[in-house]
Amino acid sequence: AVLVLDQFGWVTMAGEAPDDPAAQDLAILRELAAVIRSRIARCWPGTNPRGREVAGPVVIDVSLNRCGTVRKAYVTDVKRRLADRSYRQTADAAQGAVLECAPFKLPPEQYAYWRELTLRFIDN
Repeated sequence: AVLVLDQFGWVTMAGEAPDDPAAQDLAILRELAAVIRSRIARCWPGTNPRGREVAGPVVIDVSLNRCGTVRKAYVTDVKRRLADRSYRQTADAAQGAVLECAPFKLPPEQYAYWRELTLRFIDN
């Protein structure tokens, strides 16, 4: 399963979750999203100073180890990151927040749900 969340609390599931009882999966995903969002909120201040154009959402694909440490975290829109200074600043801050906030304390028995995450950061 891939968990997609943003700081406003939107949670969706991409792909198949283990054993797929949908209501139970959604409840688990919402709990995991709350934990992850709360943790990242400590490290993600947003990056939009007054008067600067908003860069738009930045999507970070994250792979976590079973202990909650980050195996990899990368910005999905590499071309835009290279071409757009405002987007790059937001992307760097978002990626930094993921790395700085780790390790994530998540239930090891639910590792199949959170080993691969897609996090969407919205510049505010």
